[in-house]
Amino acid sequence: MWKQLSVYRSFIQQCRKTDIYICQILKTNLLADNQVSALYTQLTQVVDSNNETSKPTMQSLKQLEVSEMRKPYRGVKDTFDFDDLVSKEPLEQFYAWFEEAKNSEGIMEANAMALATASRDGTPSVRMVLMKGIDKRGIVFYTNFLSQKAKELTENPKCSLMFYWEPLMKVVRIEGSVELFLMLNQ
Repeated sequence: MWKQLSVYRSFIQQCRKTDIYICQILKTNLLADNQVSALYTQLTQVVDSNNETSKPTMQSLKQLEVSEMRKPYRGVKDTFDFDDLVSKEPLEQFYAWFEEAKNSEGIMEANAMALATASRDGTPSVRMVLMKGIDKRGIVFYTNFLSQKAKELTENPKCSLMFYWEPLMKVVRIEGSVELFLMLNQ
């Protein structure tokens, strides 16, 4: 617990230099309630010391209610059955849904996907990347070899992808391992 608290205090120091609202997201899984209360006090003081009255304080963010945002899914359009599949073969089904997503006005980048990786010690990380290609061998995406993503995939090649096409109410999740694929100038 003390290591986590130390990491959290370190993060508070970083937030003083950048955006305080990021801290709210990280507090949930790290600390017990009494420790969170003490840190809320520190965070509120940080916001107050910046004299930024136009931004909400951590105390007001704590009051944010989001449970009422859930939409009910009850209509025929809102349900999914195996009879709705174009193909029982996953790749063919993906192609069909991807074409639908590409042609949907409400989706800017149908090839945008969340890529989840984990470091050697299991620390998860997720970011949005763009699919650059797909075939029976798998999905291709690009990365900088010096990035955190590349480091994590080198240490632990297991990853997960997710396409989320909200206007279509469709999600595709893919799990597997990555392999380095070099594209050389021809």
